[in-house]
This record gives sequence, structure tokens and C-alpha cells, in this order.
Amino acid sequence: MKTATFPPPRVDPQLRRDTESVLREGESLSQFIEQAVRSKVDLHKANEEFLARQTGRYVDADTVLGKLRAKCLGRAERYGARLARSRQATC
Repeated sequence: MKTATFPPPRVDPQLRRDTESVLREGESLSQFIEQAVRSKVDLHKANEEFLARQTGRYVDADTVLGKLRAKCLGRAERYGARLARSRQATC
């Protein structure tokens, strides 16, 4: 099987130094980068598969949080009104 190469990434010199500083004995920078790319590809595939299995569509996190916030506010208002009625009844 033929191999292919990625274009060389341009990185900040500090990132390169940091990366080189964590290489294990016998590990090359190329091996490290290849493993990092493989891990990221696997993560993206797993995320896409998870989302497709759940609903078949993606919902933005801000949309979900907005809906949850609205539900909480609605319940807080109902609870507050119920609490106010109960206080009026006991006075």
C-alpha cells in the first residue's frame, strides 16, 4: 500500500518545543503527530455517529440551553405564583 503525506503544519515555535518535550523514548515527532491526527479523526467520527444515532439531526448547544432556561423560568414563575397564593391563604 502506498503512503501519503500531510502538508507540514505551521506552528508556533513554543508549541513545537512543548511537543518535542513530551515525546517518549524512541518516539518521533512524525509518529506523535500521526497518532494525534488519528485520535482526532476517531473522535470526530464517534461524535458524528453518536449524533446520528440520537436524533438523526444536530441541535446547537445554545438552542438546547435556551429551551432548558425557558422551562426553568416557567416553572419558577408557576412555583412563585403558587407560593404567593398559599401565603395569601394563610394570612
